[in-house]
Amino acid sequence: MKKIKIILLAITITFTFTACGTGEPPEVIPPAAADETESITATSELTVWGMTCVRCENKIKNVLLKIDGVIDVFADASEDKVTIIHDPELDIDIINSIITGEGLNIP
Repeated sequence: MKKIKIILLAITITFTFTACGTGEPPEVIPPAAADETESITATSELTVWGMTCVRCENKIKNVLLKIDGVIDVFADASEDKVTIIHDPELDIDIINSIITGEGLNIP
């Protein structure tokens, strides 16, 4: 019976030290300030006339994704919209000229 009590005591002590950790509080990493996260990317939504199908959507996506600074592109032919997530430093006129160069119109 004495052996069981010693074993239980040893298990309890071991569990207490491993479950409680080192006793130091965990490192708290503060969330990024709103100003920092907003400046990482910019979103531009353009009205683009001339897209008629999924093939047109994919074509404009593939062309724009090749531009340095473009992160993602969402094209919707039914809404005549192209949404571009990009580096805020990217000149939107470059995107406009590429879209018009593909035979599409920006009003």
